[in-house]
Amino acid sequence: MTRHLVTGGSGFLGNLIARRLLARGEQVRVLEIDDFSRELCGGTHVSSTSQIGLVKITASQSVGANTRRIEAISSAKAIEHYRSLEEMVVGMAADLKTDAERVAAAVRRQSDQLRDTEQRLKALESSEAQTNVDAEVARAEHIEGVAFVAYSPKVGEADELLTFADRYRENLPESVVVLASELDGRVAVVVAVGDPVVGRGLRAGDILKVMMPAIDGKGGGKPTLARGGGTNVAGIGQALEAAEAAVREALGS
Repeated sequence: MTRHLVTGGSGFLGNLIARRLLARGEQVRVLEIDDFSRELCGGTHVSSTSQIGLVKITASQSVGANTRRIEAISSAKAIEHYRSLEEMVVGMAADLKTDAERVAAAVRRQSDQLRDTEQRLKALESSEAQTNVDAEVARAEHIEGVAFVAYSPKVGEADELLTFADRYRENLPESVVVLASELDGRVAVVVAVGDPVVGRGLRAGDILKVMMPAIDGKGGGKPTLARGGGTNVAGIGQALEAAEAAVREALGS
């Protein structure tokens, strides 16, 4: 690396830069590395790149066409960075009861174990859910020839209500299924109506609509399936009662 201290009158910098510097009457510092890099007032302020020592690039982002901004730390800061990483790995190794060199393998092993446990848990939950469905099917009330199921199952996420609704419709094609559950302080609702029942004038969206005031909610959907949600958990029971009343009225019961 070669350093130059040049003025605007020097041809070293090129005509445009030279004219500007000459107008200002200034000297500038130029760093030149062999024949491939020449920087005006830039580059490192060291005699040799060996003075910089260790360099760690910490960020890179685009700042224009074919141009990227690179941020890095060097010397003592870079060493401190790697030491903190080493301390973190040593701590993880202690938690995982393994050597630092085996942390990655131990994490993968625990990740695999967690995935297997989650799969077994889902299988158990599915089996339990099917048992609950079978029990509710057996207890289903029949209104003018239509099986009516309405209750509040315990679920971990709103999509589980859809799974329940599909299972009920498989077992009871001519049915109206109304499910309302509490999830994280809110209410999730699913209403499913079998195709044969839609032909008798019952629509999932209409049933959902009469439920929403009780839970301070809103929602919508198709004639066979509607979803909604609300904020008043205390109104779940009232919402289910409103759904039953709407079904009875529509069927002339």
